[in-house]
Amino acid sequence: MQASALVFELVSCITERRSIGFQSCKAQLYKCEEVKLNITNIFTGSATDYANFSIQVINIQNPAQAKEAKDAKNAKKKKSSALAEDVPFQELGYPGAFFEPKGKVRIKRGDTVPVMIQFMPFRLDTFKCLIVFVDPQVGEFQHEIVGETTLPDPQEDNVKPNVTIYVDGITKFDYPIPFKNPNIINMKKRHENR
Repeated sequence: MQASALVFELVSCITERRSIGFQSCKAQLYKCEEVKLNITNIFTGSATDYANFSIQVINIQNPAQAKEAKDAKNAKKKKSSALAEDVPFQELGYPGAFFEPKGKVRIKRGDTVPVMIQFMPFRLDTFKCLIVFVDPQVGEFQHEIVGETTLPDPQEDNVKPNVTIYVDGITKFDYPIPFKNPNIINMKKRHENR
């Protein structure tokens, strides 16, 4: 009796990971908000009692930003010096809007624990991120967060002109606008310390 070789052709189709949870949040520009995610260890049939999930935060560029970044790169090739407003957000050195400070979480099979995610927007936009929980022994899953940025508080509450203003007339006055933005300076310091 002779044995013959068996040949198999394997075909795979890789699809995008699907989120099992969705949450939205809002934060003022240059302010940090904490988003509380209640994470459940969905792997109840695993061999281990506890899962040690590593947490990966994937900040996703929205389509408008992606187009803006691509256009800016093409424009940069055409002209050697670009203005600051033409440079895409990521190339300015700003961090992603979402951050998870711990990096790991240990969850008992079937239990739920809170995980805090920081949302710190440096730009007036809508941000999206995927929070991926991975344990090579158990499995992986993800949650999705969409963050909306609102306008910041005014830096000065009272604008007092140095002239008298009448209702029926037009009055012009000079008001100095400071060059430095203390909100963004404080936010950069906070980001460096996280």
